[in-house]
Amino acid sequence: MKGVPEDRKYQIQAVRNRHHEIVRLVVLGWDNKRIAKQLGIGAQNVSDVKNSPLGARSIMILQARRDANTVSLAKMLENDVPKNFDLIMQVRDGSIKSDSDLYIPIQLRMLAATKLLDREGYGPTKSVTGKFVHAFLTGDDIEDIKKRADVASANASQQARIDGLEVAEAEVIKQERVPA
Repeated sequence: MKGVPEDRKYQIQAVRNRHHEIVRLVVLGWDNKRIAKQLGIGAQNVSDVKNSPLGARSIMILQARRDANTVSLAKMLENDVPKNFDLIMQVRDGSIKSDSDLYIPIQLRMLAATKLLDREGYGPTKSVTGKFVHAFLTGDDIEDIKKRADVASANASQQARIDGLEVAEAEVIKQERVPA
């Protein structure tokens, strides 16, 4: 550019490169503070780049490319499901008994096939357990529970001030009367 010092051109290129890196990290899902720390800049600078018309457009384009690639990969995995399932069935049924005719060990092929099936939603069954309590409460029961929670909260708060402790969360397990 005419009339622009040589070092100024370099600074413009450095700014462009930094803006591109900010946009790239945004698309990767990084938050403003993390990007700012990584690049040694302020979080406000990151926000300004993200919200600028050029930055927002670049983010939109890169996200669209990423989404298109994700859809392509999902299609590939979906098309691979029958092959992976057939391999698992062949090993299970004993049709493939040795590694001698294969250039990849059966265990490794099985692991790869199983992981691909997992990604496609055909993973192993996961056991989920929990405790469930069913109760029928009257309006009076609910009011009583609320009052006890308020008392417990006040007692915990008062006790924290007395002992000089700071309490972020507290759960009353058992409430006892302490003689005065």
